[in-house]
Amino acid sequence: MGLDEKSRDLTTFMGPDGRRWRYTPCPMGLNNSPSQLNLILSNIFSDKSRFHSLACYVDDLLVYSNDWDSHMQQLELTLRTLHENDISCSPTKTEIAYSEVEYLGHRLSADSVRVSEKRIEAIGKILPPKNIKALQRLLGMFDYWKKYIESYSKHTYNMRQLLKKDVPFVWTKQCQAELDHLKQCLVNDPILKPIDPNRDIVICTDASIYGTGFTICQADDDGMLHAVRYGSYATTPAQSNYSADDLEALALQFALRSVEWLAQCRHVTVMTDNSHVLHIADWRPQNPRQRRMLTDIMRYNLTVKYIRGCKNVMPDCLSRLFPDARHEERKNNEPKFIHIFISPEQKYLVAKKNET
Repeated sequence: MGLDEKSRDLTTFMGPDGRRWRYTPCPMGLNNSPSQLNLILSNIFSDKSRFHSLACYVDDLLVYSNDWDSHMQQLELTLRTLHENDISCSPTKTEIAYSEVEYLGHRLSADSVRVSEKRIEAIGKILPPKNIKALQRLLGMFDYWKKYIESYSKHTYNMRQLLKKDVPFVWTKQCQAELDHLKQCLVNDPILKPIDPNRDIVICTDASIYGTGFTICQADDDGMLHAVRYGSYATTPAQSNYSADDLEALALQFALRSVEWLAQCRHVTVMTDNSHVLHIADWRPQNPRQRRMLTDIMRYNLTVKYIRGCKNVMPDCLSRLFPDARHEERKNNEPKFIHIFISPEQKYLVAKKNET
């Protein structure tokens, strides 16, 4: 997709050698790129008599059929149409001939439409607390949603007894049963709702040296916020040495990337307890890593608001799920889906290296 001649100067950047460059095709990351791609794909696949088994949302295409022969016909027609319009598919992001697929936050199959496990896997990582402070964080998270949990006091009775003075901290079967019930409440209606692509999103983030956590919410018809995705990732050994500001910005980056398909098209309200992230638009990067991170975040239409740390209970708990995790567990919970953002300067250096 080529850029208009008058618009190319707006994409100008300077290489390390001082020379200036500009894009002629439309690069990823521009504010208008998603809407233009959506418009192009909607136009070329507008004939529903031909593309009767095709769903399209921005850059996500889904081909579905009742039998193998019709599926191959529809798939061949789709790929041929993309080729005729000079549009390619990334092999690493393409799945062909699957009985189940992930699509827009749902797990689709011939038998059912289920919530994607990626949206709720952070809740499954919650383990029994080992001390009073960890239990307080856990109960703080559940308290946030208690208005949606029937008989909440009854289902937290045994856990609350451990908070009393001079009571030994012994995690019993009754406590575990209460924890399992509350975790199940967090991943079901009315707390967890399907992602609505026509609504703006609210992101609550937090970070610690052990990990990053976030909750993505949307306002329902009742005007109340409901969760649509939970996220929690362990920090790498290098990330655990980041400053508090860098960790908070990293948590925001991970949250945005987890719903990138929607965040690039809708307004995003960010709730943070970090004053540096609150003024992220004025953040002056001190090193290339900060520059890459901030360049990635600036691709989105953000409004950042401050929330006191004592009220930011949901992501606070999720960011501290791995303090006692073994090395293998931390490695398995690192954010493997995150692709490192490459700035124009880095692309230039890679191109020069390939030339030599």
